[in-house]
Formats: sequence, C-alpha cells, structure tokens
Amino acid sequence: TEEIVRWIASGTKFLPHFHIPLQSGSDKILAKMKRRYNTSLFEERISMVRNYIPHCFFGIDVIVGFPGEDDSEFQTTYEFLRRVKPSYLHIFPYSKRTDTPAADYDGQVDEKIKNERVATLTRLSDELYQDFCKENEGREEEVLFESTQKGGKMFGYTRNYIRVEREYDRTLIGQIVKVQL
Repeated sequence: TEEIVRWIASGTKFLPHFHIPLQSGSDKILAKMKRRYNTSLFEERISMVRNYIPHCFFGIDVIVGFPGEDDSEFQTTYEFLRRVKPSYLHIFPYSKRTDTPAADYDGQVDEKIKNERVATLTRLSDELYQDFCKENEGREEEVLFESTQKGGKMFGYTRNYIRVEREYDRTLIGQIVKVQL
C-alpha cells in the first residue's frame, strides 16, 4: 500500500531494493495462475514505489512456459517487462508438479520452447540491468565490500544492488564506503 511504501521510504531500516514475484506479464496467464493481481495493478505499484524511492532496484520473478502461454502471451510478457523496466529478472521455466491443478491444464509448453523463452528473457534482463546501472552513473552511493578477491579486485554492492569492483584493500572488508558510480 502507499502507506507502507511511505513508511519504508521514510526510515533507515530498509534498502532501496525490492524482489517481487510478477510471474507473468499476461493478465490471461496471471488469471490461470490464480494470482490476485493483474499487470495494471503491478505496474501502478512499481510506479508508486519509484515515486517515493528514487533509484530503487527491482528484481522481478517471471515464470515462462506456464500451460497456455503461447507465443502471443509470451510476447505480451516480454513487452510488459520492457515497459515496466525492472532492474533484473529472476526467470524460471514452469515445471509440472504432480497433484497441482496446472499439471492437468491444456496447452503444456514444450521444454525446448521454455528454454528459448528463458534465454530471451535472460538477454532482456542483462539489458535492463545495464540500463539501470547507466541511470545510476555519476551518483554517490554506499557500498558494502566483501572479502572476495579475484584478480587483485574486491567486490561489493550498493544499497540499490549495483555490483561495484575496486582494487583489493583488506581494510575495506565488511566496511560501508561511499563511492561515485
């Protein structure tokens, strides 16, 4: 709700990073999944959060290949995701589970098609993440650096989940450091 988002935005206990299950960008598929929301509500809530929490990271769960998801429904999901512009997609191919209603639905999607759709959304996710990083270029952000060292570099994440690398400095492990992106 707007009240909860205002409360999150006004405090110091939450970071500007949300991971939200969308599952599909098609209202037809969402209804088949028996979700209690549609794409309009989802898009409205994402927009509301962005208004209160600028530079917010959105990781979105998406299932591809749910029974009945034809090429048109998948394209609807793809276009919805391009419009909403999350920062990252967590993509799952639908897997049939015994004793679930969807296991008996008509329109089961071939594994090869599911894999192609996963690959398509993975490319979109990479593009969306790069766009999100570009939108944040030049901003000062806090980074929590980890102890991992690879090739003389160390890594950390900003409050809004942008991966940052720098020359390894043992004194920065576990520290929150301001950096310019």
